[in-house]
Amino acid sequence: MKKIVMMFAVAAMMVACGTGVKTATQEQKDSIKNALYEQQYEAAKAAIEAPVAPEAPAEELDEAGKAAYAEAQAAYDAAVAQYNEAVAAISIDSTTEAFKAEVDAAVKAFEEALNKPAEEPKAEEQK
Repeated sequence: MKKIVMMFAVAAMMVACGTGVKTATQEQKDSIKNALYEQQYEAAKAAIEAPVAPEAPAEELDEAGKAAYAEAQAAYDAAVAQYNEAVAAISIDSTTEAFKAEVDAAVKAFEEALNKPAEEPKAEEQK
């Protein structure tokens, strides 16, 4: 029984310390793809100018002031509706060759970082 446990321990160490090339798992690839999709979505969303709310009056308004504020609030509400429609219309096509190439490049960079040998501590840090 001890020999079997020892064999499994040695096999696990060989796998963990092996010199084989490490690749990204499907979950990691999906995570990279989702991050790029989210990044492009946020960039497209940032390109849409958000409406600015009218300032609330600091004091009591007369009838003309109340009407002007109500008009400004209505214009703001309409601008918010347009903004929400524009944001809802954002579409990132993840099936294009350009998007796929960007994902492949990001996965390749991740795998290169994954396989990069650990740096030796500098002599200055050891002192």
